[in-house]
Amino acid sequence: MEHHSNIVPWQLIANEKNIKLRVVPITDNGEIVFEEFVKMINGKTKLISVVTFQIHWGQLTLVEEIIEAAHNHNIPVFLDGAQAIQHLNVDVRKLDCDFFCVFRT
Repeated sequence: MEHHSNIVPWQLIANEKNIKLRVVPITDNGEIVFEEFVKMINGKTKLISVVTFQIHWGQLTLVEEIIEAAHNHNIPVFLDGAQAIQHLNVDVRKLDCDFFCVFRT
């Protein structure tokens, strides 16, 4: 589901720092299996990173639900907004994410 702008840097860091990177399962329609996502959160989870808008499927990720679940465990959330910022009116204050990244060339 993740755009290369979000997954590749984390793969490189995980490899370099010997950090376990876990990927949440998705449905055939590209939707996060939210129940599995919640089950994957544990005491070792340090950061949750997710794309805000899935350009391939043209749909929003469950961003607000993901942020709420993460913050319930005091885990910061990094949102990749590179695709969302071009298609949506994004209010990062309303989202209450910890990091919102947009890379434009």
